[in-house]
Amino acid sequence: MRIFGKLAAARRTGAKAKQSEQKLPSPPCIDDVAFWYIINRCNALTVSNPGYYNELWSLLSNVDDAGVAGFAVKVGQIKRLLRSWDNWAAANLIFPGFQQEAHDGFQNWIISSGKETCLRAVEHADNIAEAIHAAGHRELVFADFDKVAAEILSQRSGCEQLLAAIKKDSTETIFPGEHWKLTEQNFEVRLPKLSAMILQDTNSSGEAKHQILH
Repeated sequence: MRIFGKLAAARRTGAKAKQSEQKLPSPPCIDDVAFWYIINRCNALTVSNPGYYNELWSLLSNVDDAGVAGFAVKVGQIKRLLRSWDNWAAANLIFPGFQQEAHDGFQNWIISSGKETCLRAVEHADNIAEAIHAAGHRELVFADFDKVAAEILSQRSGCEQLLAAIKKDSTETIFPGEHWKLTEQNFEVRLPKLSAMILQDTNSSGEAKHQILH
């Protein structure tokens, strides 16, 4: 009988834990003006991803807990808008044979490049070519961009629920939109600007892609 009693207690504990998970508060998403102000300021003050990371950390360190969590929520929302087959194909064109982690970092880079660049990439993946032209010395994969908010909150006391609420699953590999074969011909038809930038010289010299990415 004691065993059954322990099982019942374990079930009750599990049910309470489930209820607790369901009741996690949804952190408020900061408004567009505040979000893009932070992004634009980082862009204006830095010319590299490490410099950008440090500036973003400095700016968010002066924001309250809800605001930091709200920044993370906004990043997640925009990344979902960028999650499309065309954007996945564009990343494949730029980074042949890349993994999911590279696509996640590439999405981070698009967002970190600013509102206009990001919205145009959401509108059509081929517009990413314009962003690459303006990238300067910044690498096109920004792995740590979406980690800053969580890292700041993890150093503050009493933010456990906020951290749990903004936790994202970055392993999803299903992308909406028409799935087309990633062939050179399809790239040239569907992503003409990006294809012209990436493919125009690689067929003859193999150097164009290296020059673009570095």
